[in-house]
Amino acid sequence: GNPSSGCDSGAPELKAQIRKSYAKYAEEGIAQRSDWKSRVGQLGYDTDLVNHVDKYARGECGAGNPFFMGVPEQGQLVVDLGSGSGTDALIAASYVGEKGKVIGIDMTPEMRSRAEEN
Repeated sequence: GNPSSGCDSGAPELKAQIRKSYAKYAEEGIAQRSDWKSRVGQLGYDTDLVNHVDKYARGECGAGNPFFMGVPEQGQLVVDLGSGSGTDALIAASYVGEKGKVIGIDMTPEMRSRAEEN
């Protein structure tokens, strides 16, 4: 068969739709679309870290809590795929400290710009 006719046949359209949605979030701010503090509480984020990071992250979070099953340790390398505005990367940075490193990757230029601002 044709290898290009597999399950990724709608991938370009889906990718464009995702970029459009997240570009809108980046421009409007997710915090304006929902209650930030309530949302992170529902996801099980550490309240003290959220309060610290909220100063920088402008009140945004994604669809889940990557720290639910554990947190990075001092000196570790963390790669945040689909990092959006960088909130989770900022939280991870507080765990890994100065000897660690956090790399945020996102496909949406608007979200990358927002993360750089944060």
